[in-house]
Amino acid sequence: MINRRAQVVLLLVFGALFWALPASGASAATCTGSPHATGSNETAADAVEVTCDTAISSGSFTVEVNRGAESASAQVSNGTGSFNCSHSPQPPGGQFNDKITCTGSMSAGAKATVNTAFNPGACGSPTFAGQLTVNFGDGTTFGPSPLATYDCGGGGGGGEKCDKVVPGHNCDPGGVFQGDTKKPPKKASVDEAKKGLKFVLELGVKGKVTTTIEVKGEEVGKTSAKAKSGKDNKLVAKLSSSAAHDLAGKTTKALIHVEVIPNAQAEGFTTHGREYFKLKLTG
Repeated sequence: MINRRAQVVLLLVFGALFWALPASGASAATCTGSPHATGSNETAADAVEVTCDTAISSGSFTVEVNRGAESASAQVSNGTGSFNCSHSPQPPGGQFNDKITCTGSMSAGAKATVNTAFNPGACGSPTFAGQLTVNFGDGTTFGPSPLATYDCGGGGGGGEKCDKVVPGHNCDPGGVFQGDTKKPPKKASVDEAKKGLKFVLELGVKGKVTTTIEVKGEEVGKTSAKAKSGKDNKLVAKLSSSAAHDLAGKTTKALIHVEVIPNAQAEGFTTHGREYFKLKLTG
């Protein structure tokens, strides 16, 4: 028979266990990380949207992806809050190439849109993959949880929306862009652009590649070359003589637009791939 002292101890133990159980209807915090452009092939900002049903108070979240991230910032909408973000390349050989970390606060149900620039783009090869981890600031966490994938038209010629030109919006129907071996310069003089700005991209299809310089949606220079699959493609962005004359002495925001048209016979599809690079021209 259990003596009175043992009964007291047992009651205390069972009582502690009872109070430690979650209340009826209580559930753990849930968060989602999804592409800003879900359902679209035009992912200009390569953004990821983070939402949680629980507030983040002086906490943080991380987004890890299997490609490089050139920059990171976050804007909060549908609620209140703010975040400071940074990114850090991860050691070679791991599952993910880069990690974006954002620290701050956000009300429950709000949305943090993390703007970045992936390399290769979110619709490039390999297929986009990533994970989200959240620290709510009160000792509780969420994740890691897989990020939703971008809708890139399924690859192999899907995504006819890529054929529509939307200035500044990158678009890859699947496997066209393999990486930026040498990016074009972000800043150049008008004279340098007139002579030609050289850069190198790795492409995954055969066909034709056209490189243009555009100012306010208007083409001000154009070059063309054959697209070589699985190899580095040496490209040139070149300003026309007339445009160079008009832009001389000015500081102008421009875009370098790389358009790849796959060879139908070799690749089985002709859906265009597009990649844009910002360029500042100085007189």
